[in-house]
Amino acid sequence: GTYKLHEIQSPTSPVDADTVQMLDAVGKGTTLELRADGTGTWTLVGVPADITWENNTMVVDGQQVAFTISGNQLIMEADQDKMIFLKS
Repeated sequence: GTYKLHEIQSPTSPVDADTVQMLDAVGKGTTLELRADGTGTWTLVGVPADITWENNTMVVDGQQVAFTISGNQLIMEADQDKMIFLKS
């Protein structure tokens, strides 16, 4: 499925939903597409990158990133930062 960034919860650099919508409007959106074959596309501020994924881990530019899916939300957490995506 395809997920769009909703917000970033972070003690140092949070990004609220209004800011995310503004970035989407100017073509700098962040989305994550997970295809059934284990491939996908991570588009970060308008720049796409190919990914692979399996179970709850994706590999982006050689880095493993864990994520969880609950209902229509996909959540990635690293340190104290949390990126919340909503299924589109």
